[in-house]
Amino acid sequence: MKKQRFLFLSVIVLTLLLALFVNFSGFIFAIALLILITLFSLILIIKLIKGKQIKRLLKFTVTYSLIFIFGIIINLFIPYEKVSLGEDATLSQEIQQIYKSDQSDRKLLKTYLIPENKKEVIERDNLRLEKAKNIYLDYTNGKEQLNNQDKFNLAMILHHGKTKEDFEIAHNLAKQVANSDNKIQNAEWLEKATYDRLQLSQGKPQKYGTQH
Repeated sequence: MKKQRFLFLSVIVLTLLLALFVNFSGFIFAIALLILITLFSLILIIKLIKGKQIKRLLKFTVTYSLIFIFGIIINLFIPYEKVSLGEDATLSQEIQQIYKSDQSDRKLLKTYLIPENKKEVIERDNLRLEKAKNIYLDYTNGKEQLNNQDKFNLAMILHHGKTKEDFEIAHNLAKQVANSDNKIQNAEWLEKATYDRLQLSQGKPQKYGTQH
């Protein structure tokens, strides 16, 4: 009985965490939660079926579903990140905020479930791309200096662009970071992904198979 109660509570807590905070946690954490939820659920269901505890099984199923739905509803009301910090921020802080909002928009469920939010994210993407390209232009003109993290963040933003020019800039920045001594996590992957995206924008086949 104690084991069943522990499994039941574990599944509920993990499900609530997944539904509420997946947008803050990142892909790896979300996958880990899903694996734990699936594992604990299977163990609990098997125990309940073996013990012929149909009422407890139904109770678990209903509670699990309600908690998950509640978490999803709460997730839909999480506000979008600011695209810009304004004039008081340093360049690196501004780039970090643009990058953060870019990633956050793609993790919120409401971006995919609500049509109006899809339109809003498109507008936010356009604003981010404009800011990123202006920063890159200042960098190439020698007006601004970028560290590796700045370059990586800008490359990721432009990786979500629309034109060949966007992908060329993204690949150039990602390549600089990947080939530098000061390595950034996922820089080599981003170099490959931006190259594949650039290839596809020109009607050419991918080299690394990063785009699906």
